Amino acid sequence: MTDLSNSETGIFSFVLIAIISFVQHHNGEGIPIPLPLLPEEPDISDNIFTQDEQLLEIQSLEKMLRMCDTIDFKIIGGLFDGKSYTKIGDALYISESSVKYRIKRMLNNSGIESIVKILELYKKYIKS
Repeated sequence: MTDLSNSETGIFSFVLIAIISFVQHHNGEGIPIPLPLLPEEPDISDNIFTQDEQLLEIQSLEKMLRMCDTIDFKIIGGLFDGKSYTKIGDALYISESSVKYRIKRMLNNSGIESIVKILELYKKYIKS
């Protein structure tokens, strides 16, 4: 049997009570059971880790890199070498629009606003 976290236990209890209440109410067997409120998400706005700019940068970069495949890493390498999207695409046997699409996907997945920022973070934390 697997251990459930407090939030999973709370959700499981909520669903179970909702099912029991629905069955009792629709079968005419008693008064519906009042449903408990789901536990609130903790407020992490004051958490020191959510305010540390360096940690947030590393997390964004890590999130992007986790989603990258070999071609994406080669695109990043080409950008470091100062190559154009066309030259990178030619070297990887993909179209320029594929290069652009992959860069856009990296930006969307990471939440980083530009490829320049990705290169800055990559240089700052990975490629010394």
